[in-house]
Amino acid sequence: MQPRMLPIALVSLQLIGVFSAKVFGTKVNDTRVMPLEDATFDSIIQTTQEPVFVMFYAPWCGACQRLEPDWEEVAAKLEGQVSVAKVDGEANYELKVRFAIDNYPTMWIIVAGKMMKYPKNAERSVARLVEAARTHKTSTLPWVPVPRRPGPPTAVQLAMKHFWEDIHHVLAIRKVALAVMVIVSLLVGFVAGRCSALCSFVFPAYEHLRETGKDD
Repeated sequence: MQPRMLPIALVSLQLIGVFSAKVFGTKVNDTRVMPLEDATFDSIIQTTQEPVFVMFYAPWCGACQRLEPDWEEVAAKLEGQVSVAKVDGEANYELKVRFAIDNYPTMWIIVAGKMMKYPKNAERSVARLVEAARTHKTSTLPWVPVPRRPGPPTAVQLAMKHFWEDIHHVLAIRKVALAVMVIVSLLVGFVAGRCSALCSFVFPAYEHLRETGKDD
């Protein structure tokens, strides 16, 4: 290949990559939101110099899905001031339990070992989220210590973790199988109910006929 053709070839490859991403639904990894997991959460939080604005979410949560593009915009506006992160609460059971996550999305601002919860019913617009992150020092909301990482999990905790991981796997990957399971369960319940009603009618009639036959 001639030297002057190399830049053209590289540009062509880039264009093909972008086109393929558009056609086949592959997202270009240009996110400014930092993903956190059970294994990486503490090390990243402790070494990050900036405050961390973290959102706990679930893949099946409709409110989380609607918030996702706004959360990306929040990360872009706060770049260099506040680190914006996210945690999949269903895939990271340890963090879910540790932070007592009982609904999604749940957002915390973490600074120097303490954290402040973004109010559950507060407005979730980009402007309001950015303002909350920038003015966290003067906020009147309560600050609490970041919960410590627990010791080795018990057998019950491990069982619950595996249970939630299985649920997450089914919800995230096996949606069709889950739908089939629900439909089959409904059909089985319907058939069982009809059979129960039929049996409650047939058995007494059968017993009556049998008794009548004995009398004859």
